[in-house]
Amino acid sequence: MTPDAHTLDGLYDLVSAAILRAESAEARREDSRAAEAYFEVSCLEEEIADELPATNPEGAIARRGVVRAALSAQQYDRAFDLAERYLSDSSAPEDLRAALSGLRDEARRAMDEALRLVIEVVPQATFTFHEAA
Repeated sequence: MTPDAHTLDGLYDLVSAAILRAESAEARREDSRAAEAYFEVSCLEEEIADELPATNPEGAIARRGVVRAALSAQQYDRAFDLAERYLSDSSAPEDLRAALSGLRDEARRAMDEALRLVIEVVPQATFTFHEAA
């Protein structure tokens, strides 16, 4: 039976399955598959966060999960933007705000580091000399 994504229980089932796929891909060192699965986790957690207020313990867990999964997917802009969005909610409990601030700062550092990475491509020519030349 396929979980009904239109219910919270269905979303929880889908999140759990996506987390298992991500962790399994990480264990096999399949980085791109892990990133895809973590992106799916982030999107599903976002749906849960949209359904539950920040003051609800499950809503708070979902908000942290959204941002953490986006970081794991190496989608630093998404992680930063979502953390900012959830931090703008004045009803968010202080412990959630502290966690989100830390995750937002981690996303900012990752974005800054990505900008510092410069990959220099140096073409390499190979020559073959012939006896007749």
